[in-house]
Amino acid sequence: MFPSIVLGGAVPLAIYLVLRRWFPTPSLIPLSLALLAPMLPALVNLPRRRSADPFTTMSGTMMLVGLAITVGTIVVSGSQQLILISRSAPTLAMGLACLASFLLPKTLSFYFARQITAGTERSKTETFNDLWQLRDVRFVARLTTVVWGTALMAQFVIRVILVYSLPVAQVIALSSILFTGISMGTMLWTVLYGTRAIRRIRWQASRLRPAWEVTG
Repeated sequence: MFPSIVLGGAVPLAIYLVLRRWFPTPSLIPLSLALLAPMLPALVNLPRRRSADPFTTMSGTMMLVGLAITVGTIVVSGSQQLILISRSAPTLAMGLACLASFLLPKTLSFYFARQITAGTERSKTETFNDLWQLRDVRFVARLTTVVWGTALMAQFVIRVILVYSLPVAQVIALSSILFTGISMGTMLWTVLYGTRAIRRIRWQASRLRPAWEVTG
């Protein structure tokens, strides 16, 4: 959590406070550079982190989309509030995608778990798809999708409340701490809950088809 808080909160806050003395309101330069500068090192290292891991792919995609939205908002809107809110646009999109995945044959978390477990191997993918027959698999996939969708959308709502309730400097400082805490808390819950659920799923899978190899 510490690197995320530093890069997402302390560094932007320091840049904003320093530049605000040189470019007073209504200049957008302090806020724009405060939000964009910390993203540059991550963007430079992004090509080195190419991976089939869906979480790495997703985080990289969200980073690029977030950069594009932030830059677009800076150019078009001229509003500090909208610029700050735009930082959570990818988060809102992912939250909506989680909830919208209930319209698909399987929910989003099931597809992520399948990618992690089976990769691109067709036989493993088909075997993993068969796990959807298990009641616990369906329940776990749906519950984790709801929890992540709700947590992601909650971050967007909290940011909107902060933006229209607090000064810019406080929004930059608090949002990093709050959102990192929410993300890490949700991830910790997923690991603890998933560990227990996997035991039940392995037992059910062994009864359904002993030849299956269910890996966590």
